Amino acid sequence: MMISRCILRAALAACLALSHPWPGARADGIFNPGGTIPFSGDNGSGGKLGAVPAPGAGAAASNEVLGAGGSWVGQAAGFRNRLIDGDFRISQRNGANAFSSGTTAGTYGGSDRWYVSAAGAAVTLQQVAGDAPNQYALQITGAALNTGVAFGQRVEASNIFDQEGLTDTLQIRAKCSAITTLNWAAYYPGATDNWSSRTLIASGSWTISASYVNYNTNIALTAAIETGLEIEFSVGAMTSGTCDFENAQLEPGSVATAFERQPVQTELAQCQRYYALLTYGAQSPAMGTLLVPLFWPVPMRATPTLTVISVGTALNLSSISDLATDYRGGNFSITTSAANGYSIGRVAAVSAEL
Repeated sequence: MMISRCILRAALAACLALSHPWPGARADGIFNPGGTIPFSGDNGSGGKLGAVPAPGAGAAASNEVLGAGGSWVGQAAGFRNRLIDGDFRISQRNGANAFSSGTTAGTYGGSDRWYVSAAGAAVTLQQVAGDAPNQYALQITGAALNTGVAFGQRVEASNIFDQEGLTDTLQIRAKCSAITTLNWAAYYPGATDNWSSRTLIASGSWTISASYVNYNTNIALTAAIETGLEIEFSVGAMTSGTCDFENAQLEPGSVATAFERQPVQTELAQCQRYYALLTYGAQSPAMGTLLVPLFWPVPMRATPTLTVISVGTALNLSSISDLATDYRGGNFSITTSAANGYSIGRVAAVSAEL
């Protein structure tokens, strides 16, 4: 009798399932991926009941997954942020010291990888304490007669090539004491990694407040980004006050995810592909010329420009030469006028910025 009841119950359950199939199910009870099915989230607060949404165009190519909230989101995988030093914590050129932008467009001098362009009058850039949990922020201070400020980053073609034809999400956390509009724009260069000219892809703006807010937008990236990409933020005349920026991120997909935090040594190595500092020296036991190899901290984007920024201390030298030979390193030579001539504590910057 017990076996008969179990068989009867199983048959009744199967009949009900076929009589009331889920949306997207076939008549034989097999799920049809082309439809939708009910699903539930967690059993606590915040759970969501509804239908699984169809993925949007490009969701698969952008590696999006179905999030717990019931929408397709970008995966929180490592190295998804295409902007380097998005938290402004690497500042090899000036550390936490203030830097005057000058009025030359595309000047590097604040946080690594970020250029600044000021019109009318120079503004001041400085790495300052951030809003917890962010350790640092990039602060720009206005000046009388200034007519506009922009800062941005040029992404190397090899680091954005895979996003052609897809939608990416740009986000930044910001506040301004006297400015009410923050603009953004995306460009591509006239030739691969050559920014002598640029063409606009998309642009927009946000209304910004005096308190920190996270701002984000979607950008449809065209095939033209095979040559590279530039992300630029700008404001109008900044004659007074300050603007602070944190957590700049450009990531695949149409949903802004949490800011990606990388180990500081990883972020520094990425910055050193474009700019690095070297300290070196040599001593010759006899009169003559001594040649010493120089090695960059990491292989650079291209053969860099070498600029000596501190000559250090020298004795009994008739000539000194510093040369960058390729993207891996260069050489340093001294010609002595007496035995034991030396040069120590010499500091140079090597730059292969875009």
